[in-house]
Amino acid sequence: MKQNQAKGFRPIPGLSRDAEEEQLSRIIRIAQTNLEKTEKSGTRLADELHELMETYGTKDKEALALFHNTQSQMRENQRDLIRCRKARKKPYFGRIDFQDPKQPCAESYYVGRVGISENGSEPAVIDWRAPVASVYYENTMGRCSYTVKNEGQCEIDLKRKRTYEIADDRLIDFYDSDVVANDELLTRYLARNKSAVLGEIIATIQKEQNAVIRRSPKMNLIVQGVAGSGKTTVAMHRISYILYNYEEDFRPEDFYIIGSNRILLNYITSVLPDLDVYGVSQMTMEQLFVRLLYEDWDPQIYSIRPIGKEEEAVRIKGSYDWFHDLEKYCRKLEQETIPAENVVLENGVLLMKKRTVTNCLNNNPLMSMQGKIDLLNSILKSKLENEITGKDIAYPPDVRKELFRKYKWHFGGKIWKGSIFELYEDFLREQAENGKPVPDPGNTFDLYDLAALAYLYKRIKETDGIRE
Repeated sequence: MKQNQAKGFRPIPGLSRDAEEEQLSRIIRIAQTNLEKTEKSGTRLADELHELMETYGTKDKEALALFHNTQSQMRENQRDLIRCRKARKKPYFGRIDFQDPKQPCAESYYVGRVGISENGSEPAVIDWRAPVASVYYENTMGRCSYTVKNEGQCEIDLKRKRTYEIADDRLIDFYDSDVVANDELLTRYLARNKSAVLGEIIATIQKEQNAVIRRSPKMNLIVQGVAGSGKTTVAMHRISYILYNYEEDFRPEDFYIIGSNRILLNYITSVLPDLDVYGVSQMTMEQLFVRLLYEDWDPQIYSIRPIGKEEEAVRIKGSYDWFHDLEKYCRKLEQETIPAENVVLENGVLLMKKRTVTNCLNNNPLMSMQGKIDLLNSILKSKLENEITGKDIAYPPDVRKELFRKYKWHFGGKIWKGSIFELYEDFLREQAENGKPVPDPGNTFDLYDLAALAYLYKRIKETDGIRE
């Protein structure tokens, strides 16, 4: 359930082992009931689908609409079934007791991998992604806060944070904890589960990881860390958190997972359904750069080769110096292509100052060369229209037509007609002349070649941005 607190107030569960075992039994019964209901619903939908296929023909539009609707319901039922099975297998891993100063009674919630509700409304367990669940991961005892979308900060007094070990419907152990307990739990968990996957460590998310996971999705975020520091874990849980709390703003199709190799990507995307995430696209870095070349990439002509890690060329092409050289090359090409000079009509009228041109070039660093050409042509056209329609000088119709024809593409055509691949060849020749030679890739490119080609496309040719 996504609400951060129940509408009514329930008695705070007891703290003894007997009381906790009684709570576990109660929640397991609820989870079992929910699972059985979902299984029955799935069976009913399957029967309905079978009946539709048996009764109606493929050309019946109304039946076809019912068929697609039932299929959609079945897909959602399958996802509900996965959630219910997760809840039934291990209903929760934590508990928080707190006092909201705005409420008359103290509150208590169990925290699990998925929410568990009794009769579809009363939360027996809240989902780890729910706003109030963040205090389980982040805060020490005492006054703290959590953030609710569109509502801001909610202040509470955290009284207790309890951690559970549950297996085979039995309460193995539990203990009250502070933030440090997450480290203890993680160590104990990993000691017993050498092959633990991402979806199984929700209970052990660290405070710093949780802060990254729950950051607003409306800002760019870079997470750096050494191998094994949890970057992938954070990224996957962040996707799950965003889709849960911002479902009106984001869909799974809005996400792309970019990885270094197909083995890693297959592992990640196999785990995502366990985090209640479906339909996220994935691609390797090579595939990303090819995608960013759009129509310029012809698989019949060009191909990709793997990187040889011991190649000296890889070290050179992957350096900051190499990229800065590519930036300088593009700036030089832009200066040679776009005339930064006064635009003067034959009758001596100054139509556009050189400063206007240079300002346009310098003040739009994120715009491609072709984008700047289009912008300058548009500005020049407006200035020409103002001059022609002005009252100082009368321009006959044939002269107007000729002026528009002459200056329409003064700074360049609407489409850049050069070749990104030829530009790259020219750049490599210049680098060789400057003492930085690398082998000519021909038509077979490695990752760093593709990165350079994608940059050239964006910096020189692109006009409509990312198209998906």
